[in-house]
Amino acid sequence: MRVPERLSAFLFFSCLASSPLYATGPVTLAHWTTPPQEMRLTSDRKSGVIVAWIVPESSGVSLGAQALDFAGHPRWAKNRLALASGSTFKELRLASDHHGGAIFVWQDESLGIRRSWVQGISSEGGLRWPAPGLQISSATVPGSGVWLDVDDPGRIYLAWEELEGEHGLLRCQILEKNQPRWPGAGRKIALASSALVTPAITFDKENGFFVVWHNADHGSELLGQYVDSSNHLFWEPYGHSITTQAGSHPQIQSLLVTSDDELLVVWKEGDQPSDAWAAQSISTAGRRRWGDRGLVLTPAEAENASLSVNPDGKINLAWEDIGGALHKIFVQQWDRKGQTLWTLSGTAVTEPRDGEQRDPFMVAEQGDPIVLWLDNFDHPWDIYTQRFKSNGDRADKAGTYVTPAGSSPTRPMGCPDFSGGMVAVWLEAAASNGWQLQALRVKGSGTQAW
Repeated sequence: MRVPERLSAFLFFSCLASSPLYATGPVTLAHWTTPPQEMRLTSDRKSGVIVAWIVPESSGVSLGAQALDFAGHPRWAKNRLALASGSTFKELRLASDHHGGAIFVWQDESLGIRRSWVQGISSEGGLRWPAPGLQISSATVPGSGVWLDVDDPGRIYLAWEELEGEHGLLRCQILEKNQPRWPGAGRKIALASSALVTPAITFDKENGFFVVWHNADHGSELLGQYVDSSNHLFWEPYGHSITTQAGSHPQIQSLLVTSDDELLVVWKEGDQPSDAWAAQSISTAGRRRWGDRGLVLTPAEAENASLSVNPDGKINLAWEDIGGALHKIFVQQWDRKGQTLWTLSGTAVTEPRDGEQRDPFMVAEQGDPIVLWLDNFDHPWDIYTQRFKSNGDRADKAGTYVTPAGSSPTRPMGCPDFSGGMVAVWLEAAASNGWQLQALRVKGSGTQAW
């Protein structure tokens, strides 16, 4: 019997509607009785995003993670994947392994001993090393948090500082095929500040790496070193000056090698009452692109800023402007010459209107810059988004409403979906007095993809 065409079409679209190919609306990734102490988000560079957290529990803390594909489906354990537990975890960092999985580092102060660990999870959710992972720093001396980066072949780059006498000692390690390149506690690079501030490390396309840290004698000075593929120090033995500014305490926020083969460093001044961000770009030969002190990024009346840097070196920053009675979100972009896309004060994410805007999150690693923020324009608190075109115009004059933020909103986070949109992740207070981790994919137009 021949099925009528209209009935065939009805049956086809009915199957699509009931198909589990795509989620519908926000997806719950995890649920806790208390909110996480730390949370990190990264793209898996393949088909979705990965989120990790440190959350308090009755007996201490635990480290967990979950992967979400771009169709809105959790990929690992039904609720979440447990990685480790202890009494005190902190300094969590997360990076894609470029094969659908992720690498994690964190500091463990359980039993009164400070140790740092690295662990990997495959795209299927399997652990790379036996739990809790591979120990990467000494348990006998104080140390900083560990900076993490991973290159396309999957080599893991690690940098940290340990106390040695009256100074800090900068150490690095590279893990290749799960094995350390240097035995013991890694390669010694230079003396560092005794404050043991987390350094930063990144790779270049010649199989060398850059590392940036705080001067042992002047903690306000950032030093850098390039180590080539033959393990030779390329710059001065004690490091090359990145920037020096009297009275500042720079905290490194981003480190990468741009498409024009320069080292781009972005830092935040730690001794300022409001956010004060700056940047420097340095050639392999050691030439500083933006003078001795670097490029100043944020205006005086800025706080709670969020940074995202394109592979080509464009710097994108969103912040709360605190100059008026109500906080408003502004953004700015700097090109490789240090020129701004808008006026020096940046541009607002929406046209002037009532209500307050808080907790911006910038997503600009791929495609047009997109900003997430909390807004109480017409509801208690909602999540809004805005995309900025290459000429600086807003995609939507008023921004685009995404979803309610709950009664106790927290800063949303996001990752690009490599299709012009992003995946947004946020915490939401549940009706049962717990906390839920929610996720939603948002198209470049601002509409929901699920």
